[in-house]
Amino acid sequence: IRQNINSGDSIMNKALIVFDFNDAVATNTAVTYISPVITSAGKSEIAQLVVYPNPAANNIYIRNTVKGKQALLEIYDSTGRTVQVCKNVVGSEGINITSLPDGFYFIKVTDDTKNIYTGKFIKSSKQ
Repeated sequence: IRQNINSGDSIMNKALIVFDFNDAVATNTAVTYISPVITSAGKSEIAQLVVYPNPAANNIYIRNTVKGKQALLEIYDSTGRTVQVCKNVVGSEGINITSLPDGFYFIKVTDDTKNIYTGKFIKSSKQ
């Protein structure tokens, strides 16, 4: 078991499979990427983001951010990979998602006082 695994690390795995009395057959190498954990534990202000419209095709909007504060918005795909980052976001601004493929996404917003808000949405071009 590997100790001290950090965000951004990758773990490579390969196996040898033996069938009956034949020589071992090696599998392809699989790589597992460790993504950052999205959490709001220990924060003084915790809120769930309301993302609309949901599903969305071109733009999403977020509600429930602290008004007057600019924030860092990060969008993660279903594997935990960061696919879009927007700096200095204010909640009423639309976020353009046209470059994202259809799928399920998580949002993490960190405001200027380091409070973290999370949400999710579905990108669907078929609406």
